[in-house]
Amino acid sequence: MKKIIFSLFIFPTMISAVAQKKAIGLRSGITISGISGDSRDSPGYNSIASFYGTAFYVQQVGNVLYIQPEISWLTQGGQRDGILEISAFRPDIPVSGNQKLFADVHSTLRLNYINLSALAKLELGTRLKYFFCFGPFLSTLVRAKTDLNGSSLIYGDADGKTQAFSTGPYSGTLKFDESVNIHEKISQFNFGIEGGAGITFTAGKGRVVLDGRTTIGLTNIWKDSETNGNDKTGSFTLSVGYQFIINQGAN
Repeated sequence: MKKIIFSLFIFPTMISAVAQKKAIGLRSGITISGISGDSRDSPGYNSIASFYGTAFYVQQVGNVLYIQPEISWLTQGGQRDGILEISAFRPDIPVSGNQKLFADVHSTLRLNYINLSALAKLELGTRLKYFFCFGPFLSTLVRAKTDLNGSSLIYGDADGKTQAFSTGPYSGTLKFDESVNIHEKISQFNFGIEGGAGITFTAGKGRVVLDGRTTIGLTNIWKDSETNGNDKTGSFTLSVGYQFIINQGAN
């Protein structure tokens, strides 16, 4: 994994001797992310929206070709309504042995990452420029949690057909407003590809950047695939930013 991280950023350094125009910049915007895969829950996940922010470096390596490494704060995840195991959320509810408890509630999975990207960018135009970019990304997990909201009976099966309690304080509908840290269940790294397009235009001594991206995760987000299945992340990002020119190059 260390070799992958090193490779993402060593290439721009190797070609710096032939680089022409250079710039640094910041972008921020909104990410619409989702979860897909073969686990029991993944077909029911809908997308969530979250904040996205990135710092980037641009280095020209040809007439219209640029290399653009980036570091970003990114949230991936999804939300769903349906039956979910709630044993970890409500330790106050008594269980016997390895009994599992379930509830029909709204749940939101949020995975916060620091994301490293190494993009090749094709840029066309003069004052108003159009660009296309593509490359790999590597994310390292910072925080992972699941939030539960809603009211439900407590079930003893994942299909929600059998109540776990017929009498007592847990036999009726219970209200849920819980959050649990699931960092230990999520893989530390997420690797994938991203691509996008956008425009830049001159403003002051730099350029305004309007950027649209799609990311596709290629690794399973769960550590234990036998228990949790095989789920991957994906997102669409819209952002606006500004890049500061630090070297105009020879032309």
